[in-house]
Amino acid sequence: MIIENEDSDILIAYDTKIIGLALVQKQKTPPYNCLVEHNFAYLMDFVVEPVFRNKGIGKKLIESVKKWALEKDCKYIELNVLSQNDKAIALYKAMDFDEEMKTMRMKL
Repeated sequence: MIIENEDSDILIAYDTKIIGLALVQKQKTPPYNCLVEHNFAYLMDFVVEPVFRNKGIGKKLIESVKKWALEKDCKYIELNVLSQNDKAIALYKAMDFDEEMKTMRMKL
């Protein structure tokens, strides 16, 4: 279970209640001959309550994820985002995330 794993955490932003969270997990690259194995942080879930968006909460959460990842000896932070989620993509780009891969899908 993720919550019980020492290589996973839920980072929480709160005011008088929870207003945002980041679920992050330390992972290791697969053991392929052409890759040097390394640790990375995978941002599994990231949300800020709508009324608290555009107030710096997301940036603070990502900074907390970055600190967590550095403490866990991770080389980078990785995440997936829906291609139509323009606001999230803008935040991630503002926080120095770069696009590395595209996933394509054919509906059946």
